[in-house]
Amino acid sequence: MNISDGLMILAVMLAPLVSVQVSQLLERRRGREERKLNVFRTLMATRANRVSLDHVKALNMIDLEFSGKGKGERVIRENWKALLDSFTTPSSPENYSEALALKRIDLLVDLLYHMGNFLGYHYDKTHIKNACYSPQAHGELDQDITAIRKGLASLLQGRTVLPMFIANLPSPVTEQPDTDRLVANAGR
Repeated sequence: MNISDGLMILAVMLAPLVSVQVSQLLERRRGREERKLNVFRTLMATRANRVSLDHVKALNMIDLEFSGKGKGERVIRENWKALLDSFTTPSSPENYSEALALKRIDLLVDLLYHMGNFLGYHYDKTHIKNACYSPQAHGELDQDITAIRKGLASLLQGRTVLPMFIANLPSPVTEQPDTDRLVANAGR
């Protein structure tokens, strides 16, 4: 047996092992790419409803799914950090700022723009910002649910009271004569 025969036997024995390893490597890579696409799809689908649970979960997955060392993923993480930093600025009704709200929208658009480019979706920023459908009824429903939730919480915490009004009181009942007494008195 010569060297070429030995190498042939070694190649035949190692081929299935190498094949399985390459297959697993490709599967892990596909899984990582699919998870990145899922984050992007979720953020694009919920960009008009930025307080939805799915939107928040997808934002929080950015650091995990886009953790690579390449420039594209670094830019995505930097955009996410800028957006996250804007969330740490309080925006209660007392200090609500229209400028802050617009800044947050622009930061989200920048994030989605860079994420899309990295993943092979080349949308311009205007398209990302304006080309989404959000029915007015959904916004009104969210506002109603928020008002009900806040009102009920305020009531249960004793900060507000439940106003009560009495309507349609029955008319005063006039006293009915005691017929048994009348009959007994009539017989005397």
